[in-house]
Amino acid sequence: MSLQYAYGDEQNIFATPETFIPNTPKIIAALKLAKQAHKGQFRKTGEPFFYHSIAVAQILESWGLGKDEDLVVAALLHDVPEDNANIELRFLRREFGAEVARLVDGVTKVDNQTSRNVNLDTLKKISKRSYLEPKVALIKIADRLHNMRTLYGVSKEKQVEKSAETLEIYAKLAQSLGLWLVKKELEDLSFMYLEPDCYWKTKIEVDADKRVESRFLNRISSLLNKMLNERDMDAKIAVRINGYWALYQKRIQAQIKGKTLSSRGFFDINDLVSFRVIVKDLDSCYRFLGVVHEKLGEYVDFSRFDEFIGVNKRINGYSAIQTTLNFPEGATEIAIATEEMEQFNKKGVISLLERGDNNLEDFTLKSVFSDEGKILFLPKKATGVDYVYSISPRIGANARAIVINGKINSLKKKIPNAATVKIIIGKTRRSPGPDYLKHCLPSTKVLITEQLNLAGANEFVLRGKAIAEEILAPYGILRFEDLGLYADELVFDYMREDVRDIYLMLGSGAISSSQIIRWLNAHEISKQKLGITTIKLTGSDRIGILSDLTKWISEKGGNIKNISLKTINGKFLIIIVVDSLSKTGEDVLRNKFSYDRRFESWKVV
Repeated sequence: MSLQYAYGDEQNIFATPETFIPNTPKIIAALKLAKQAHKGQFRKTGEPFFYHSIAVAQILESWGLGKDEDLVVAALLHDVPEDNANIELRFLRREFGAEVARLVDGVTKVDNQTSRNVNLDTLKKISKRSYLEPKVALIKIADRLHNMRTLYGVSKEKQVEKSAETLEIYAKLAQSLGLWLVKKELEDLSFMYLEPDCYWKTKIEVDADKRVESRFLNRISSLLNKMLNERDMDAKIAVRINGYWALYQKRIQAQIKGKTLSSRGFFDINDLVSFRVIVKDLDSCYRFLGVVHEKLGEYVDFSRFDEFIGVNKRINGYSAIQTTLNFPEGATEIAIATEEMEQFNKKGVISLLERGDNNLEDFTLKSVFSDEGKILFLPKKATGVDYVYSISPRIGANARAIVINGKINSLKKKIPNAATVKIIIGKTRRSPGPDYLKHCLPSTKVLITEQLNLAGANEFVLRGKAIAEEILAPYGILRFEDLGLYADELVFDYMREDVRDIYLMLGSGAISSSQIIRWLNAHEISKQKLGITTIKLTGSDRIGILSDLTKWISEKGGNIKNISLKTINGKFLIIIVVDSLSKTGEDVLRNKFSYDRRFESWKVV
């Protein structure tokens, strides 16, 4: 069992047009026609244009699709009808067969669909004629991949335009077909042209990460191999290093969700490096997962476990069991899959074609247009729920309905091919409806479930905070955070991560009010010991309120330790934590608040 470093390296070895050897009469004829059709045409890089046609065919061959003669022929001829008005599809059909003509016609339609210069009505007519079939998509992705590899030859303005288009359409198209390696390359090439400074900064940071060093890779590989040998399990181990664009985006999202800090770099991003443990069958996947959790339990982050198996596999067919280990070098993903699963994880729909599986219905895509005219490719079964969540999970949660071709529809409705869709957003933020789970694809279910779990947790936290106020008021505080060092001890004693977890437990009933009171008494906590007074006020926001409050507290000898101020829709909530305030000072403030009409509610404890 050896560590395979080449998981993502094969894409960096490019064949040259001079090395292309047509190996059938049909491919020889196609190459001859491509040279004739593009005679006198040159690319911006200075090469003859037919070199591009050869390069697209070579990319398909490098993906393992060279045995599909019609696919290679279509790749060589994919630009011929578009660039030569005298060569029509019926000629290609007569000379090369119906399948080649169909593939070339499909690529031409995708060209028109994704062009920024085509009239929107024309676009819709083109899209409505047919769904986007996987083989057509593969030719077009290969076409775009070669264009991105040679983008250095065009103007800076064109580089930015093509890179934005690639991220917006082709990287997503590659992802929907499970082409992980291709998606990674398309994204990183686009990133390099769109945001060069950020790209190089990210690249330097990722390349210097301890988890990509051979010492770390070999140590973890040896550790996994030892565990496999101890259980006499036959397996292979590969390493997958994520792309710069994907990692950059993941870190941004993690920062937004409060799961990491910019100062921690990529330390908390668990799939910067993914160790792929490839076993013989599904039963072995679960067996080895148990071994990992048993042997490396001290490192396991049980909150970051994913089981993309069976019906729960991702929308693009990805399957694996994934667990995260928090090593000193950083969070690291261990993914366990069978050989067949991992072949698909690596090459997507290409792996199906390689083994002769032509039942690709699940990978046939439809075109959906936003009301701004942008195109999105979605699975044929996608509903309005899938569409709004593909735009943004935040928009998905707040969407109320969709307008399909001018008519208002429920989000649960299946979207027809080539439809124009407008999203109707509610005025207030909300959580998604649980019934959405019955009307969406598996990948969308994951996003909705995560939002529902978070919304449920937030409700428990709010309930816990209200209960905590009643418990803590006799101690002169209203929040666990104001216990100072005792707050850390409380979190530690209940084996939680932070104070929010204590509110969550209290609000959900996992711990009771009497348990908290017993804990406070056991630690001999009292208002006198803490020496704190807490003031909570609400009302309509007006100028001068905070100034008056700080003045009154200061006049009575109070020292303000903390002020929390929130304003929503013209209403304020102020919580002030004060020390050194006497009982007489508290009574004076209570008297002031009771007569001041600016305060709708107040509390001094």
